[in-house]
Amino acid sequence: MEKARLGVVGVGRRGLDHIRAISQFKEASLEAVCDVDEKRLREVASTYGVRAYKSLNEMLEREKLDAVVIATPAPLHVPQAI
Repeated sequence: MEKARLGVVGVGRRGLDHIRAISQFKEASLEAVCDVDEKRLREVASTYGVRAYKSLNEMLEREKLDAVVIATPAPLHVPQAI
């Protein structure tokens, strides 16, 4: 069975919870993370050995993801999901 390729948008507290959970599942592979806070983004991407993006659209265009976890503040969820 092939692993599900996942991305996470938002690398704050909630995003890190999702990243940790994804990294524990043998059926999933964290491929990329996205956030507007470049310093935090680079730290998280480096820690987990994944690609970093400041733009959700760029991440979606460049990565072949099966799913994306949206872990940003609630008012951003709908626009990012659309």
